[in-house]
Amino acid sequence: MAIDCYSSFDINQVQRFFYLFSVAYCLLPIAYCLLPIAIACCLLPVACCLLPV
Repeated sequence: MAIDCYSSFDINQVQRFFYLFSVAYCLLPIAYCLLPIAIACCLLPVACCLLPV
């Protein structure tokens, strides 16, 4: 039973996981750089609404 369970293990899933992990690891600094800009864009309308006109 253990051999059947091991043979059904898909190696493509592991390769896909490592591929996505490497892509995410590469994009992480870019996302970390753009995160304050995205937060500022989200908070800007809220700040404009809260500011007294």
